Amino acid sequence: MSLYAWSMGTGAVFLYATAYAYSGASVRDVTWTTSAAVAVVYLGIFATAGGFLPYFTLLNRIGATSVSLINYASPVVATVFGATLLGEQITVATVVGFALIVIGFALCNIRPLWRLLRSTWNTDVSDRSLERDEVSVQGNVYKKKIDSQNHQLPSD
Repeated sequence: MSLYAWSMGTGAVFLYATAYAYSGASVRDVTWTTSAAVAVVYLGIFATAGGFLPYFTLLNRIGATSVSLINYASPVVATVFGATLLGEQITVATVVGFALIVIGFALCNIRPLWRLLRSTWNTDVSDRSLERDEVSVQGNVYKKKIDSQNHQLPSD
């Protein structure tokens, strides 16, 4: 988290210096209106902090590869918002592009999808109650080991 905080701070200083060097504009030249202040606060709190919190949570839970797949959702969200808010047209090529995105996402997540499908197919095993000598691990039912004297192990 601190790496991203320092990166954003450094980037802000670099962008300010570059803008000042090329245009001579400074913070004093900014005309602060209510809508501009609300936009800056919104972008800082919701778009930046509110975006990074779920990002880092997901990064911790599902890993970098799966989190990077969120980039595939950006064109879909942008198109839906463009059509809804700006009245832009969704063409057949757009729908085909969406289908390709969904197929690519599914192929990147094929193992978890297979596990999900298998768990829905094997509902008869997961719906029943476990016996005293059984244990369930990720939807699979196993019998506990019995020692040679036909007694259960001390871990029972």
